[in-house]
Amino acid sequence: MYAHEIMAGDFPGHEFGMPEAALAAASIQGQSLSVYKFVTQFGIGGTEMQVLGLARKFDPRRFSLAFGCLERQGSLEPEYDDRGWSISEYPIDRFASITAGRQMLRLARELRMRNPEIMHSYNFYANVFSLPAARLAQVPCVIASIRDMGAYMTPMQQRVQRWACRLADRVVVNADAIRIWLIEEGYDPGKIRVIRNGANMPERDSGGARRKIRSEFGIPQNAKVVIMVSRLNAKKGVEYLLDAAAQILREVPDAWFMVVGISVLETSSGGTDYFEGLKLRTRHLGIHERFIFTGLRRDVPDLLAAADVSVLPSLSEGLPNAVIEAMAAGLPVVGTKVGGIPELIDHGRTGLLIPPADVGALSESLTAVLDNPHLSKRLGEAARTRIQTEFSFERMVRETEALYRDVLAEEKNHRRLRRDGGWQI
Repeated sequence: MYAHEIMAGDFPGHEFGMPEAALAAASIQGQSLSVYKFVTQFGIGGTEMQVLGLARKFDPRRFSLAFGCLERQGSLEPEYDDRGWSISEYPIDRFASITAGRQMLRLARELRMRNPEIMHSYNFYANVFSLPAARLAQVPCVIASIRDMGAYMTPMQQRVQRWACRLADRVVVNADAIRIWLIEEGYDPGKIRVIRNGANMPERDSGGARRKIRSEFGIPQNAKVVIMVSRLNAKKGVEYLLDAAAQILREVPDAWFMVVGISVLETSSGGTDYFEGLKLRTRHLGIHERFIFTGLRRDVPDLLAAADVSVLPSLSEGLPNAVIEAMAAGLPVVGTKVGGIPELIDHGRTGLLIPPADVGALSESLTAVLDNPHLSKRLGEAARTRIQTEFSFERMVRETEALYRDVLAEEKNHRRLRRDGGWQI
């Protein structure tokens, strides 16, 4: 029904053909490239932070940005408003509904009105909602991003996303592990592009942040601190860290543990119940006096400066920002051999890798780093160097810009061939 309405001329002021003006504009020297990005919402998470960081780094003289979302909420939204970026909200309750169809039609109309050269969406909900609308509006270049291994998706959701991504010109992933998984799932290998996450290199702490944070939480200045930065859910392996902490304290009695983050469902009873269950477990294990849940924090660099080792005991990951940021801060990192973590950590050189769900290996590795200052320093220095040379934000921006240019040039070439009669579709 909705396709029929659009084809009947439901976009005022436009002929319903492939927008020549969009491609022509991109070829004009010095003119900005119009990019429309679609996200689910603006909460603090790995994808959300990367999207915002990338948008900040784009030269406004070369890129004109606008944003769409399913929910206009989250702690990062004010930063978008401060920069004057346009945000349009398309609230839906579920995909299989009349409301969702109407909202997709609304998005298609907006895209026709804005006439962007590129539409770029991020992760399951944004991909499934916006990719069909972008194709309906005949946006010249359509790009999807998939940034995890599907651990939180049902088989049906994975099939739906695979269908939606067939409408994209490229599918961007942030780890080779995700690329391999998508190919196994039936995605076109020729469409997949790996662009790894980027990180800003923090200044080395002179001791002020370390003292401030430790004083805030009542941690002795000479104690040894293990930090985990993550959204809190069952896939992150927090329970294994709790069990390992009980063992570590027997070997390293001056150890403290700090978990930075909130439950993945910030306001739901399910998220609250999970968090309360973690706190109850610390009491059951007798480690509650040494285990700190900080909640949501915006001063993660300061918190990292207060720690001696970072840990991420996840059961599934993409390319986690938490590991990148800890390595950039010069911390040794203990992580599990899942997803893209082994693409960051070279075991024994830039950190330590352990099997997932292995409390013994987790305890042993953290104890080794806490007990050996020489090992800790060596791993931390090598980790920082690796991030600086291979995972900078500048590198991510360059690769994203190159992707946009390549896809746009490819589409222009296809259009030329069609115009010249080289081939027909």
